[in-house]
Amino acid sequence: MTLDEYASTLLPININDDDIKINQFGLVTGDMDDYFAVLVEGNKVRLMPGPEFGPRLYRGQNCFYDNCKASIFRNKEYAKYILNKIKLFEFIKLISSNPIVKKMQNFRIMEHNLSIDFEGLAQHYELYTDMLDFTRSRDIAMFFALCRKNDVTNQYEPILDETAEAVVYTLDINKMINNKEGLNIIGFQPLVRPYKQKAFSIRQNINDNLNLKDYISYENIRINKAQSKKYCEMFEGGARLFPKDIVDEKAYILKTSKEIDNKVVEHMFRRNMFPDNIKNEIDLIRLLKNDKINIFDKITELSFTPNEISVIEKSWLEIEKDFMPKIKRRLCADHYQS
Repeated sequence: MTLDEYASTLLPININDDDIKINQFGLVTGDMDDYFAVLVEGNKVRLMPGPEFGPRLYRGQNCFYDNCKASIFRNKEYAKYILNKIKLFEFIKLISSNPIVKKMQNFRIMEHNLSIDFEGLAQHYELYTDMLDFTRSRDIAMFFALCRKNDVTNQYEPILDETAEAVVYTLDINKMINNKEGLNIIGFQPLVRPYKQKAFSIRQNINDNLNLKDYISYENIRINKAQSKKYCEMFEGGARLFPKDIVDEKAYILKTSKEIDNKVVEHMFRRNMFPDNIKNEIDLIRLLKNDKINIFDKITELSFTPNEISVIEKSWLEIEKDFMPKIKRRLCADHYQS
């Protein structure tokens, strides 16, 4: 099933209940937490989180911004933009050596391989990307609207200021697809965070503003202490959505490091990934001089030790046990005539 074919099975947008198990054509879905294979580019599949017939996605924010942009476009410093691009590819190099990423690249449904969303994974480990997160779950969106990350403790806390307002966005899937704009299914991936967050995303260009899209609506929500505490407790202060793992630790070091990997830089030059005014490493060092960035071979920082690989593989066994039964396929029956 392609994304366009899938969209044709969605409930009408005016039906407010996302969890209906039967659609207008009589198709019946299973558990709301099941995952469904959808064909994407390259004839690969992504595993899309349920509820299967829900016609919308959600996004929660602590406050409304007149110009709602993806994280990589929020800082207007050109040098920071280039540095964040490099760190994005460093993260991709890191997780490409993750044994579960390697394993899941060979995971097949029917004759189709799983599509690994490297940038979607980077987004969920808080690298700067051109993506905005969405989720299938309104509850998850409400958590992000009503809870704020404490950068000192690195934990989410309920927002208690009842004079403040948060915002929840709603995305009309069919309208977006009919506009020929790309909806990015992240869903189940070799790292667990997108799975826990029922993750989707949309890509932006530098001049895009989420608030101006005709497939987007939003509502402002006045903060209520009891409601904020409820959602914070529901997701254990974010622990259910951001399970700690080895990749999290390495991603933090990567983001805060003053070094960048020479092999990643060489790769980006070979692929013409830098703007025309950055022709070589000398130009790059000159651009990044105020950030005091050094370029060298980060073999240790961008790979996993044998012990880390063992821990990753052991942890994955529990994730597989939980997830694999959730993968479902839609069966069709021929008309029977006696």
